Amino acid sequence: TPIPPATNKYRLQSSPLTFFSLDPGSSGFATLELGNATEIGALDIVDVGDTDLSNLPFSIIDHDLIVEANFPGHDLQGFGVTRVKGRAEFDGSNLDSFAGLDNLVEVDDELSFRSPLAATNIDGFPSLTTIGSLVIESDDIARVTLPALTTVLGSSSGGVSIDDDFDNALVSFSFPSLTSLTGGINIASSAFTMLDLGPLTDIDGDIFIDHSALTNVDAFCNIQNVNNVQLRDNTALTNLGGFANLSITGELDVTSAFDPVGQPNVPTCQIKQLLTKSGATAELPCGEPPASRQTECAIGGWLQ
Repeated sequence: TPIPPATNKYRLQSSPLTFFSLDPGSSGFATLELGNATEIGALDIVDVGDTDLSNLPFSIIDHDLIVEANFPGHDLQGFGVTRVKGRAEFDGSNLDSFAGLDNLVEVDDELSFRSPLAATNIDGFPSLTTIGSLVIESDDIARVTLPALTTVLGSSSGGVSIDDDFDNALVSFSFPSLTSLTGGINIASSAFTMLDLGPLTDIDGDIFIDHSALTNVDAFCNIQNVNNVQLRDNTALTNLGGFANLSITGELDVTSAFDPVGQPNVPTCQIKQLLTKSGATAELPCGEPPASRQTECAIGGWLQ
């Protein structure tokens, strides 16, 4: 509720606060008094103007945190949130730094970065250990580094996902402390060349790599268990040695979406060996062939 008669002052009149949309416009709030409301239902940050975010007492958000496209700030300096129990979405068209989120430890649902976000590198979350999932839907983000991340819980959007329509600038993911990943990995970035999964050994979900610039899959050398593996149209890929320790409980599919692109530089014998050694069943894109042709169908479009 605005504090009369001044319109640029705001005081919380009731508690608990279930939803707070911060949108005072370019003038901002000269005074922002929110009492002892350290936990709120949801927080939507829009055009904060000159409002000092350090006046926000919240440390826990019970549902979603959204920094909208017309947020004018270049960072979130002074922001003290430690946990978001819902999703955290960053869209700010001027937001090019994540300073101010040093205390954020956990996002229980989806952590997402979407256009028109100004940031090109995601590297400002030094305390973040746990997320539900990670979604990149921005054509400008080049690198994602989450140094303290140990756990991806899995959510409705899966585990780690990039949606770029084949023209993303994303080059790398780096999770050097990762020990648990639920929901799988979905990579679809034509610029993508580097993945660091730290000490991770098991992926509770699928590996899907589509239209990347990866030359190898060495990032998966430590991975022992995964549900399904699909490689599609990775023309720079030359070997599958990084899958040597992999046990696949579901299907292996090394194929193409736009015949005859596929993985033309990967030796066919490597795919056959991986199919046998990993225990995978063959994806059968050509219908229901005899068992003797399952290997050929697993590498759809290769052996005609």
